Amino acid sequence: MASLLNFLPLPSFNALLSLPVLSYFLLPTTTTSWTLYLNLFFFSLTWTTIVWSYPPLGIEFLSLLVIRVLFFILPSALFLAFDSLLPSLSQSIKAQGHAALPARAANASSNPQKRNLRLLRIVGISTLNIFLSTAVQIAMELFVTQVLGIRSALRITSRLPVPWLLAKDLARGLLIRAILSYYIHKHLLHSPEWSPFLTRMHVRYAHSLTTTMPFAGAYDHPLPYLVHKWLPLYLPALIFRFHILSFLLLVSIVSLEEMLVPSGYSVLPGSTVLLAGMARREEGHFMSGGPGGGGGGGASQYGNFAAYGLLDWLHGTSVSGSQTIAEDLETEGRKRKPAMKKGASKANGALKGLANQSAESESESSEGDNDDLDESDGSTRNLRSKDSGQGWTDSLKNLGGGKNDSNDGGGSWKEAITTGRGSRRSVRRN
Repeated sequence: MASLLNFLPLPSFNALLSLPVLSYFLLPTTTTSWTLYLNLFFFSLTWTTIVWSYPPLGIEFLSLLVIRVLFFILPSALFLAFDSLLPSLSQSIKAQGHAALPARAANASSNPQKRNLRLLRIVGISTLNIFLSTAVQIAMELFVTQVLGIRSALRITSRLPVPWLLAKDLARGLLIRAILSYYIHKHLLHSPEWSPFLTRMHVRYAHSLTTTMPFAGAYDHPLPYLVHKWLPLYLPALIFRFHILSFLLLVSIVSLEEMLVPSGYSVLPGSTVLLAGMARREEGHFMSGGPGGGGGGGASQYGNFAAYGLLDWLHGTSVSGSQTIAEDLETEGRKRKPAMKKGASKANGALKGLANQSAESESESSEGDNDDLDESDGSTRNLRSKDSGQGWTDSLKNLGGGKNDSNDGGGSWKEAITTGRGSRRSVRRN
């Protein structure tokens, strides 16, 4: 390992933080288009700078180590510390309860010193396997490029892969890995007739655990680990010559799976559909062979050789009570039907309430319009009465004004009346 590190000119720590995968996960999520384009621009600029500044093998080696440390080693160490420091709280969210605590799952001694040494051994071997698989991959790249003189297994170019190519590589990698993992696990690690050494080492190391626990995803003898965990992951990238970013994304997903599924927790991200079923199948595999991997380790004594369950279902190797992913989805759908019906009834009630409120508001507005019309009619009548009253008042005032004018003029109206009476009297005499 030391000679390998001396041979590879590795990026500095500042470049470590600007690796493309880290940049992708550390970028803030946003829905603003211009911000997304700006992030992609800096992402592409950073990646191009790294590719032009450092050798391809150095980028591959360091990026793999960073991903493995961030997505497997550090979270597993935190889970193990949580289980050891707060066992009463931890067992409440463990699928197997008290039996899934690290001391019980690891078959550790009741002696605290021996128990701690046992846990340290599990952590050490798991970490060693992670570093060993990375070193083996880089050694193969050196052999291919330096000795055979051909191109590297992974494409490390400044040009970013298009989303369609990224998704296609990811789908092919996960599918081929799932198929290879099942047949290798069943026919090489649990087959005393075909591979007695691998079977014996796998049962002695991995199945010394009675159930799943943190670091169980990488705890095994180094040779079975490379054959079972690393080879199915690397072969698809070697066959199809993945872009380095596609392979790093695949390694990130697999690292999270190997960290979460064998952790022993019943509460997991996305536990309602995928990870909870995978965790149950993993626990069933560990517990199917008996405590400590009793027996010869043959496939007839074990089951659930793959986390997804489809190949176990096809070959009849499922542990009793285990379900496939399709059955997990169906079960989850049945569980969610009452909640969906309840949500639908609540939504209908809310819609009816809104409809009633709108109807009430419309009726109130119509009543208000009628009141306004009544008030306008009343005000019109009042105005008319006021106008008529004002007219009579003005007429009377005019008459009064005429009276005053006649008084001012010497009483002409009285003279007119007297003249009229006199004329009538003269007519009667005649």
